[in-house]
Amino acid sequence: MPTGHFYAQWPTVVLSYRYLYWVQVGYTKGWNTNYQLTWYAEKNDRNGWEIHWTGTPNTGATYNYWIERYENSGVWVGGVPGYWMWNFGTLNPNMGVDYQAFSETTTTEINTDGTRFSDLRILSYNGIDWIPWWRHVPREDSPYWLTQVSDCEFYAWGGG
Repeated sequence: MPTGHFYAQWPTVVLSYRYLYWVQVGYTKGWNTNYQLTWYAEKNDRNGWEIHWTGTPNTGATYNYWIERYENSGVWVGGVPGYWMWNFGTLNPNMGVDYQAFSETTTTEINTDGTRFSDLRILSYNGIDWIPWWRHVPREDSPYWLTQVSDCEFYAWGGG
């Protein structure tokens, strides 16, 4: 990991494109975590930006991440089942307008080979069933690339 840089990977729920509001959970490593692989929960809404660091995932392990809005209360939660959960509270705005998954680096010296997002799902309108993503809009910036398996699965690689 080059000094002064970081990478992060996460699924996110976009709350507003116009104001760049979102809620997300994922992991990161770099200057912001003392170069330790660290899980995080982050939100940006009208009430401000917050990030919370919470625990250390195992390198090379696969984890399931989830973000959910409780319909009855409007409270957003997310995390990694069986490891941690973060309560974001009631966000403003409080409805998701899009769902995305990202792999981000601050320098092309960081290699992302082995990155995999799979079984990407959203909570259905009935608030019970998690259904696979039915569309995707890939974006890749050289020297990084995507290999798409389906609407709900892709690999990211490159850099380094």
